Amino acid sequence: MNKKKIIVLVLLSAGVIYSCKDKNKDPEPPKTPVSTKTKQQFLSDTTWKVSGFKASGTDIWNTPFVSACDKDNTYKFKLSNVLTSFDLPSKCNPTDPDSTNSAYKLIGNDKMYINLKLTGTIIIDDTSDINVLDATTMELKVKYSGIDGVVTFKH
Repeated sequence: MNKKKIIVLVLLSAGVIYSCKDKNKDPEPPKTPVSTKTKQQFLSDTTWKVSGFKASGTDIWNTPFVSACDKDNTYKFKLSNVLTSFDLPSKCNPTDPDSTNSAYKLIGNDKMYINLKLTGTIIIDDTSDINVLDATTMELKVKYSGIDGVVTFKH
Protein backbone atom coordinates (compact mmCIF):
# COMPACT_ATOMS: atom_id res chain seq x y z
CA MET A 1 0.00 0.00 0.00
CA ASN A 2 2.89 2.35 0.73
CA LYS A 3 4.14 1.94 -2.82
CA LYS A 4 0.79 3.05 -4.22
CA LYS A 5 0.76 6.12 -1.96
CA ILE A 6 4.30 7.04 -3.01
CA ILE A 7 3.47 6.65 -6.72
CA VAL A 8 0.28 8.75 -6.34
CA LEU A 9 2.21 11.37 -4.36
CA VAL A 10 4.97 11.54 -7.03
CA LEU A 11 2.40 11.86 -9.84
CA LEU A 12 0.48 14.58 -7.98
CA SER A 13 3.73 16.47 -7.29
CA ALA A 14 4.72 16.28 -10.95
CA GLY A 15 1.29 17.56 -11.97
CA VAL A 16 1.51 20.50 -9.54
CA ILE A 17 5.02 21.41 -10.68
CA TYR A 18 4.00 21.24 -14.36
CA SER A 19 0.86 23.33 -13.81
CA CYS A 20 2.92 25.99 -12.00
CA LYS A 21 5.21 26.37 -15.01
CA ASP A 22 5.61 30.02 -16.09
CA LYS A 23 2.95 30.54 -18.73
CA ASN A 24 3.73 34.24 -19.12
CA LYS A 25 6.93 33.52 -20.96
CA ASP A 26 7.12 35.37 -24.25
CA PRO A 27 6.49 32.97 -27.09
CA GLU A 28 9.16 32.72 -29.72
CA PRO A 29 8.52 35.21 -32.51
CA PRO A 30 7.39 33.66 -35.76
CA LYS A 31 10.26 32.97 -38.07
CA THR A 32 10.49 35.26 -41.07
CA PRO A 33 10.13 33.15 -44.18
CA VAL A 34 13.31 33.02 -46.22
CA SER A 35 12.68 33.91 -49.82
CA THR A 36 13.76 31.40 -52.41
CA LYS A 37 13.70 33.99 -55.19
CA THR A 38 16.87 34.76 -57.08
CA LYS A 39 18.08 38.31 -57.63
CA GLN A 40 17.04 37.96 -61.26
CA GLN A 41 13.50 37.13 -60.14
CA PHE A 42 13.37 40.06 -57.69
CA LEU A 43 14.61 42.30 -60.47
CA SER A 44 12.25 41.16 -63.21
CA ASP A 45 9.08 40.43 -61.21
CA THR A 46 8.01 44.06 -61.00
CA THR A 47 8.35 47.58 -62.34
CA TRP A 48 10.79 49.86 -60.51
CA LYS A 49 10.88 53.60 -59.91
CA VAL A 50 13.90 55.67 -58.86
CA SER A 51 13.43 57.03 -55.34
CA GLY A 52 16.85 58.57 -54.89
CA PHE A 53 20.16 59.35 -56.54
CA LYS A 54 23.09 60.44 -54.43
CA ALA A 55 26.36 61.65 -55.90
CA SER A 56 29.28 62.13 -53.50
CA GLY A 57 26.81 61.69 -50.63
CA THR A 58 24.49 64.50 -51.79
CA ASP A 59 20.92 63.58 -52.72
CA ILE A 60 20.36 65.25 -56.06
CA TRP A 61 17.26 63.26 -57.01
CA ASN A 62 14.99 65.00 -54.52
CA THR A 63 15.99 68.53 -55.51
CA PRO A 64 14.62 70.99 -58.07
CA PHE A 65 17.55 70.07 -60.35
CA VAL A 66 15.66 66.89 -61.34
CA SER A 67 12.34 67.61 -63.09
CA ALA A 68 9.09 65.97 -62.00
CA CYS A 69 8.74 64.60 -65.54
CA ASP A 70 11.88 62.50 -64.92
CA LYS A 71 10.92 61.44 -61.39
CA ASP A 72 7.74 59.65 -62.54
CA ASN A 73 9.52 57.34 -65.00
CA THR A 74 9.39 53.59 -64.35
CA TYR A 75 11.74 50.79 -65.36
CA LYS A 76 11.16 47.14 -66.24
CA PHE A 77 14.10 44.73 -66.14
CA LYS A 78 13.18 41.86 -68.46
CA LEU A 79 14.58 38.33 -68.28
CA SER A 80 16.05 38.88 -71.75
CA ASN A 81 18.50 41.50 -70.31
CA VAL A 82 16.48 44.32 -71.85
CA LEU A 83 15.77 47.32 -69.65
CA THR A 84 12.64 49.21 -70.72
CA SER A 85 12.25 52.78 -69.48
CA PHE A 86 8.70 54.13 -69.48
CA ASP A 87 8.49 57.90 -69.85
CA LEU A 88 4.99 58.20 -68.43
CA PRO A 89 2.70 59.71 -67.24
CA SER A 90 4.31 63.13 -67.77
CA LYS A 91 6.98 63.68 -70.40
CA CYS A 92 9.71 66.30 -70.41
CA ASN A 93 9.44 66.46 -74.20
CA PRO A 94 6.05 65.56 -75.74
CA THR A 95 7.72 64.11 -78.85
CA ASP A 96 9.76 61.58 -76.85
CA PRO A 97 8.62 57.95 -77.19
CA ASP A 98 6.56 56.43 -74.37
CA SER A 99 9.27 53.84 -73.78
CA THR A 100 12.85 53.08 -74.77
CA ASN A 101 14.99 49.97 -74.44
CA SER A 102 18.55 49.67 -73.26
CA ALA A 103 20.68 46.88 -71.81
CA TYR A 104 21.46 45.46 -68.39
CA LYS A 105 23.03 42.23 -67.21
CA LEU A 106 23.44 40.68 -63.80
CA ILE A 107 27.02 39.59 -63.22
CA GLY A 108 27.18 36.99 -60.49
CA ASN A 109 25.20 37.80 -57.39
CA ASP A 110 26.54 41.25 -56.59
CA LYS A 111 27.18 43.22 -59.80
CA MET A 112 25.14 44.53 -62.70
CA TYR A 113 26.06 46.14 -65.99
CA ILE A 114 23.47 48.84 -66.60
CA ASN A 115 22.83 51.39 -69.33
CA LEU A 116 20.22 53.70 -67.84
CA LYS A 117 19.08 57.20 -68.72
CA LEU A 118 17.69 58.76 -65.53
CA THR A 119 17.30 62.28 -66.94
CA GLY A 120 18.39 64.19 -70.03
CA THR A 121 21.79 64.70 -68.40
CA ILE A 122 22.15 61.78 -65.97
CA ILE A 123 23.07 58.61 -67.85
CA ILE A 124 24.54 55.58 -66.12
CA ASP A 125 26.55 53.28 -68.39
CA ASP A 126 28.63 51.26 -66.00
CA THR A 127 29.14 48.02 -64.15
CA SER A 128 27.74 48.73 -60.72
CA ASP A 129 27.80 47.00 -57.35
CA ILE A 130 24.44 45.79 -56.04
CA ASN A 131 24.19 47.04 -52.46
CA VAL A 132 20.57 45.85 -51.98
CA LEU A 133 18.21 43.82 -54.14
CA ASP A 134 15.12 42.37 -52.51
CA ALA A 135 11.35 42.35 -52.98
CA THR A 136 10.95 46.11 -52.41
CA THR A 137 14.30 47.86 -52.86
CA MET A 138 17.20 47.92 -55.27
CA GLU A 139 20.27 50.01 -54.52
CA LEU A 140 23.13 50.25 -57.00
CA LYS A 141 26.55 51.78 -56.42
CA VAL A 142 27.40 53.54 -59.69
CA LYS A 143 29.83 55.98 -61.28
CA TYR A 144 28.37 59.12 -62.84
CA SER A 145 30.82 61.36 -64.68
CA GLY A 146 33.62 59.84 -62.62
CA ILE A 147 31.81 60.54 -59.32
CA ASP A 148 30.68 57.77 -56.98
CA GLY A 149 26.91 57.61 -56.66
CA VAL A 150 24.08 55.47 -55.36
CA VAL A 151 20.79 54.96 -57.24
CA THR A 152 17.87 53.65 -55.17
CA PHE A 153 14.83 52.07 -56.79
CA LYS A 154 11.54 51.17 -55.08
CA HIS A 155 8.31 49.63 -56.24
